[in-house]
Amino acid sequence: MTHSVISLGLGLGGGKAGTSSGRTGGGGFANAYSVNFDQTDDSATGSEDSADVEVYGISAWVRPAAEITQNYGAADDVNTILGWGSSQWGLILGPASQTSIISCVPNGTNTAYQYKPASGTVTFPANTWMHIMTQWSDSSSTDSGNAGYDIWVNGAKVGNAVKNAPGTPVRGELKTTGFAIGKRLFSTGYYFGGQIDEISVFKDAVSDDNIATIYNAQPGGTGVPGDLADLLPLKPWHWWRMGDSVGGTGDTITDLGEGNRALTLDSATFSTEVPS
Repeated sequence: MTHSVISLGLGLGGGKAGTSSGRTGGGGFANAYSVNFDQTDDSATGSEDSADVEVYGISAWVRPAAEITQNYGAADDVNTILGWGSSQWGLILGPASQTSIISCVPNGTNTAYQYKPASGTVTFPANTWMHIMTQWSDSSSTDSGNAGYDIWVNGAKVGNAVKNAPGTPVRGELKTTGFAIGKRLFSTGYYFGGQIDEISVFKDAVSDDNIATIYNAQPGGTGVPGDLADLLPLKPWHWWRMGDSVGGTGDTITDLGEGNRALTLDSATFSTEVPS
């Protein structure tokens, strides 16, 4: 099987630098914790239960400790949000020559189907909360009607332009063999530096309206995480609140999604830096 990749060449700014030690929005939804990763050896790991799961969409709030630049260098220039399946698969932010939002390596090789913004670049500034979302489309309007993952940053579609195309793109999969937050799976390197919050994974089609709801979930708080119950009938397969479900204590991140697969912290720590 040939697998697809999404590549993000980075450069559009405009996130939120503000943080809050716990924020309660409309409807009583509170967000008090994220998880901090040191870009050295921190991660959180888990696995699917009994069957691999195709990924239709991924949503995450990220706050890099350092600006993610476009100049390719060492592996620490590449920041993995969610890694799965093989050493290269995952939702990854990095320089233009390496970035893969969804990196699905075909046929066990290191050749990945990668995507990038349709035009321009997208920058993730240091110490600034940004929302990133990927959405599988069987006929992407930003890639000449071809299938692939569209890329959204802070509620705006930045496109789907193929950066590397080794074959026909297909959806990525979360595996029973494991997945990780904050690093590549089954390999060292590509660690994330900074905070990650409110990660959700969808195994059903995600609409533009769903993405707008995710980004604008809090009344009067555009770009602030909210209750994903508002997406009904669409339900997240995984929804890791990154500390709020456990009060920011212990070494487990519970899963409020239908998949119900908890994560185990490996050196990573809870933080009170949250989008606000």
